[in-house]
Amino acid sequence: MGGELWRFDDTQLMAETLAVSAEIHTAQVHRMDLMIAMYERDTVTEHGYRSPAHWLCAATHLEIDECHRIESLARLLRLEPEVRTAYSSGLLDAEKARQIAYFCQHYPRTMNPCDFDKARTILIDHASEKVGHRAVGRAAGTRADPPHRQSGTATRSHRPRRWMRLPRVFDTAGLGGCPPHSPLGRRR
Repeated sequence: MGGELWRFDDTQLMAETLAVSAEIHTAQVHRMDLMIAMYERDTVTEHGYRSPAHWLCAATHLEIDECHRIESLARLLRLEPEVRTAYSSGLLDAEKARQIAYFCQHYPRTMNPCDFDKARTILIDHASEKVGHRAVGRAAGTRADPPHRQSGTATRSHRPRRWMRLPRVFDTAGLGGCPPHSPLGRRR
C-alpha cells in the first residue's frame, strides 16, 4: 500500500486517513472490551501475571505505562456504562473518555447528587463536539484570530526572555557582598 500512495490525490489521501482512523478506533474499542472481560474474569492472574497491564506488556511491544493507561481506562469504563457507550460509538476518544469517567468516579463532594447524571450527560455532549474553529476558518478562507487580537489592542511580544537584568552589588571595601564568580559580582 505504501508504494501506491503517490497515486492518490489530496481528497483520496484524506478519505483514506479517515477510514484508517475509524478502523483504529474500532480496534481500540474491541481491545477495551476484551480488557474489561479479562479484568472481570481475573484471567491473567491464573497465568502468573499481576494484572492485565503486565500481561499485555509481556505479550506485546507496548510499554508498561501505555498498558497501565489501557487497563485504567478499561476499569473506569467498566464502572461508567454511559461513557463506555459514548466511547464505543465514536463520540469520545480514549483521553476524553478517561477524563469524564474519572470525574464521574471522583466527583466533588460539594456536588449535589441530583445533578450528577446531568453533569455526566453535559460532559459527554460537550466532549463529543468538534473543536476546530481555526481549521474551519482556514477552510472558509477567513482568519480566526484570538479574541485579544480582534479588538485591535496592542499585545506584547510573546518571545521568551533570555536574560534578566539584575542590579549590581558592589563591595567597595572588600568586606562581603557577592563573590566574584557569581553573576552579580562580575563587572561589565
